[in-house]
Amino acid sequence: MTLVTRLSSLLLGIVLASGVASAQTHPSSAIQRPELFMSWRAPWGDPRATQAIAAVCSDTTGADTLYLTIRSPRNVLPLMGMTGTLLFEPQRGDTLGQFWNLDRAGANAGNLTVDFDLLSSDICSSPWKVLVGGRVGYTHAGGRGRLDLSADVPFAHVYNLYPNECYFFGRVTLRRARAYLAGCNLPMRISWIGGRVRSSRKGSESLVFGIGPERTVTWNAPRQGIGTRRTRLAMETWVPRHAPPSRGSLPVGVDTPSGIPSGD
Repeated sequence: MTLVTRLSSLLLGIVLASGVASAQTHPSSAIQRPELFMSWRAPWGDPRATQAIAAVCSDTTGADTLYLTIRSPRNVLPLMGMTGTLLFEPQRGDTLGQFWNLDRAGANAGNLTVDFDLLSSDICSSPWKVLVGGRVGYTHAGGRGRLDLSADVPFAHVYNLYPNECYFFGRVTLRRARAYLAGCNLPMRISWIGGRVRSSRKGSESLVFGIGPERTVTWNAPRQGIGTRRTRLAMETWVPRHAPPSRGSLPVGVDTPSGIPSGD
């Protein structure tokens, strides 16, 4: 073997070793992020699902339900919990009326509920094997509403999410019992601005969601759509690991993790 051949073999060995070391150092590089979706009336992909509804604010007995779903990545993912953040915003030039002041101390307290039930449908499955604990916090500030929600799986009941499947995260229900409050009939946009999946798999302990194509819905939107005035940076740079309590629950001494009544 010549000196040149030996040097070439040595360099090749160094390059291969470097590649193996890099793969071991960054195990999460091959982990695809799960995608999140949101729709009214049914989970995303169901023929009944829609991205826009016209709320009948004259009907104080009705309710509208948002379905929050995810599509699992190509890798099997042992699920320990999920966190998501929704942003409620009026169109440009409008204000967020009292109907959307949904925290415990707000004018429309008690008319927003969140659940993480063991849901299933023809196209989506439950990611939980047992009932899970949840945390919910709603804040009405800066002319917008923000809903943080998280669900936690007991370690003994970690459930594997199988590749490229649809799974439920939760449901958000808006009741129109106080539809006479200002803001019910105005155009609104609700966006799922971020979230995290918590997993027991190495490299995916806190995996940020990828944004699916359907992560925004509208309420009473005109045909031309809704022009919003938000600055994305202020609201989207912080998605907590667990949902914080509602601001309104603090002064009234609520000792549950949610400032929003559970409806139980």
